Amino acid sequence: MAWVSNRLCTKSLSLVALGAYGLVPVTYAQEPETVEHQALRPSIFAELRYDDNIFRSAVDELASLVTILSPGVLAVMKPGRHRLQLGYRGEFGTYAQSSADNYDDHEIQAAALLELGRRGLLDLSVSFEDGHEQRGTGLSEGLGTDPGTFLSEPDEFNQAQFVSRFTYGATGTKGRLVFDAGRRELEYSNNRERTRFFDYDHTYGGTTFYFRVMPSTSLLFGVQADDFDYKVDRGLQPSLDSREHRVDFGATWEITGKSTGTVRSGYIDKTYDDGARPGFSGPNWSADVRWSLRSDSHLDFATSRYPSEITSFTGDVIDNTKYSVAWNHRWTGRIITRLSALQSRQEFRGAVEARTDTFNQHGLALLYGMRRWLEWEFALSIGSQDSNIDRFDFDLNVVSLRANMTF
Repeated sequence: MAWVSNRLCTKSLSLVALGAYGLVPVTYAQEPETVEHQALRPSIFAELRYDDNIFRSAVDELASLVTILSPGVLAVMKPGRHRLQLGYRGEFGTYAQSSADNYDDHEIQAAALLELGRRGLLDLSVSFEDGHEQRGTGLSEGLGTDPGTFLSEPDEFNQAQFVSRFTYGATGTKGRLVFDAGRRELEYSNNRERTRFFDYDHTYGGTTFYFRVMPSTSLLFGVQADDFDYKVDRGLQPSLDSREHRVDFGATWEITGKSTGTVRSGYIDKTYDDGARPGFSGPNWSADVRWSLRSDSHLDFATSRYPSEITSFTGDVIDNTKYSVAWNHRWTGRIITRLSALQSRQEFRGAVEARTDTFNQHGLALLYGMRRWLEWEFALSIGSQDSNIDRFDFDLNVVSLRANMTF
């Protein structure tokens, strides 16, 4: 079941807050083997985090302890060969040194996995999120801590999403077709004198054809079209409404005990409704590969290049490139360690101030499964951003202790 949770996460926040709900896709407890038709699964994630630069500031950094409590519940029903899910996840954060940054986020999701005969599989998901962006990230990057320019509260947003996927092709057949379509509606709910210019709707549709060339390997060919519609014009600036078209080729494989992965590479073209904006075109790619050194030790590699919508008042598009590697090792039945490194680069195309940010992060995590229902996680993250514009430079260290309870 594909639970899609494309949270509006900013680069810095999503890279360094290890393990916090809302910064990664939603995950719930594994379904007990004894449950055949329905189940109700509550969960609680609790985290104590020390962040030495909560505003991602170049100067005058403010450190704080952050306490996060994230309760959730997932209801699962299995009528016949189908699967239905309804879930809720909340996240409540408290800053010891900055009460203005306390927050409560909520997300509701519903999903259905429907088997349509022997060859058809329909996966549907709808979600609504009431969330926020940490001050100093997202739309408030680089504002600094000066009282005349800094926000008095974090930016808050509402986001609704619908995602659908239809797969045609029985398991083991030579060919398989996958059709994807969805819509995302983003609207900020406060600081409207600034945030209203970043409200937009994103609609997309595409298809991918998989052709099996070996028992565990398939080649793929995909096309996709995206439409971005901004709700408020930026005064005298050209409209940001745009269309994207992409085509890619690649391969996917799963060699039991050795390697799994998907690699795609292609070309993307972004054009704006207003010809005054030059648009963007170039190669895009994505790769996620796991190499198993042995059954309890894995190396994960990932890289991607893609455009994203602008988060500054000037500019057309952000050109993103990311590389990451992680080593996961299970030492015993209860203890797992994870070492990771990541580099991301963002180039703000068309901005009045030519801007390029490079972010580097290194992480260490130790997971201890104390009980079937209780897992402890200790994580350390060291990150730094280097930009050609000084106010976007920052360093930070994040240490966190987390308890994951799933019942």
